[in-house]
Amino acid sequence: GAFAVSWSTDGKLVISGGRDGAVWLWSVQGDRSPVQLDSGVSPVLALAISADGRLASGGGDGVLRTWASIGATKPIDVGRHEGGVLAVSWRPDDGALTSGGRDGALRLWQVDSGAVVSDHVDDPVLSVRWSADGRWLAGGTRRGSVHVWNAGGSDEWEPLIHDAAVQAVEWSSDGRYLACGCDDGRVRI
Repeated sequence: GAFAVSWSTDGKLVISGGRDGAVWLWSVQGDRSPVQLDSGVSPVLALAISADGRLASGGGDGVLRTWASIGATKPIDVGRHEGGVLAVSWRPDDGALTSGGRDGALRLWQVDSGAVVSDHVDDPVLSVRWSADGRWLAGGTRRGSVHVWNAGGSDEWEPLIHDAAVQAVEWSSDGRYLACGCDDGRVRI
């Protein structure tokens, strides 16, 4: 089954990853067979596409991988978490990549240079998302907290506490609101 899906920036492809450890490219027009990208053997748990068309995946093996473009065949191993990479998100303004892992680490990677800034939240990070303007990063955890950092990396807001694991976070297009999807079936704004 598929654990992660994402749209290409041009809207012509849907990218999926899942239990089989493959990343698949699906044509929206259905005019061709899906294309499989080499992504290792571990389940693909998270996917993200950057504004300039780079692809990132997070695996159950803890490896964070990127492709220079959606059409590239071989990935680059950027780094790893202890345990699975559960969430990935590209920062829209400079192409930095954020990953959240089962190990409770939220990492900001400068993919081109390999530099990493790490912030531990001491709880598996299930979801991460940058605001459209790149000013804010939100991360949701298994214990139900949502942390919000500014682009400089400091925890600007008091953590938002929910009654259940936060599986999804998404900013409104203007960055004023944050929606959180939780295991208890609620969506909170």
